[in-house]
Amino acid sequence: MTDQEAGGSPQQGEPAGPSPGDAPQADKPEQMPEEAQISWFMRLLEVIWSPTAVFTDIARKPSFVGVLLITALLVAGSGLLLLSKVTDLGASVRIELEEQGQMSEKDIEMAVEWTEKLAWIGPIFSMVVYPIGLAVIGLVFFLGLKLAGGKAGVGATLSATFHAYWPPLLVNSLLASLIVLVKGELEAQQLETLVKSNPAALLPEDASPALVSLLSTLDVFNFWTIALATIGLATVGKIPGARAALVVGIPWVLFLVLKVGWAALFG
Repeated sequence: MTDQEAGGSPQQGEPAGPSPGDAPQADKPEQMPEEAQISWFMRLLEVIWSPTAVFTDIARKPSFVGVLLITALLVAGSGLLLLSKVTDLGASVRIELEEQGQMSEKDIEMAVEWTEKLAWIGPIFSMVVYPIGLAVIGLVFFLGLKLAGGKAGVGATLSATFHAYWPPLLVNSLLASLIVLVKGELEAQQLETLVKSNPAALLPEDASPALVSLLSTLDVFNFWTIALATIGLATVGKIPGARAALVVGIPWVLFLVLKVGWAALFG
C-alpha cells in the first residue's frame, strides 16, 4: 500500500501544514507615530533658552502653523507701531524723490500724498510677504540638507526654519517698540538704525551705500539666527554641525554679496 493510498500525503490543491521545525510567527506590533512633548506655544518660548530640546521635539513631530501666525502678527503689529511714531514720512519721501530728479513737482506731490494715505498697507502687506520669504528660505535649506545627506522632510525643515528666525525677530521687535515708546516720535531715517545692533549705526550719514549694506548685515540678530538655524538643521536633518553650518552659511554669504553689489550699483 502506497503513502498516497494510506492518506499520508496532502491532497492536490490543499495547503501543506507547517513543518515541525517551523517556529510560530508573532504579529509585529504597529509602530505608533511619535507625539510632540512640547506644545507649539511652549516651543516659541523654550527655543530662546533651550533650542536643542525644541528642535529635537520638532524632529519628532514637526509643526509650523502656530509660529507662522504669531510671526505674521508680530511683524505687522510692530510695523504699525513704528509707523505711527514717524513724524516726517511725507518729507522723507519728498527728499528722496527730489534727489533722484526723475519726477516733476506735481508727480512728487501726488506720490507724497499717496504715501501718507497708504503707509499703513506696508505693515499689513508684510504679514504675507515675510512668511513667504521664510518659506523660500526653508526650501533652500531643505535642498541644502538633501545635498548634505540630511534626513529631514520639507515639514521638519520649514518648522526648524520658522523657529530659528522667531527669537531674534521677537527680541528685535520688542527692543524697537520699547525705544519708540520711550522716544515718542522719530524721523523716518532713524528706523534703519533704531536698534543699534550692527556697525552701520556708527557710520556717518554720507557713508558709502555698499559699506552701509555690508555692515548692516553683520548684525547681532543675524548671527543669532544663523546659529539657531545651524542647530535646527543639524538636529532635524541628523547631520554634523559643520555640515549644517555650510547649509546655512553658503546661502547667507551669497545673499550678502548680492545685497552689497546691488547697493554699490544702485545705492
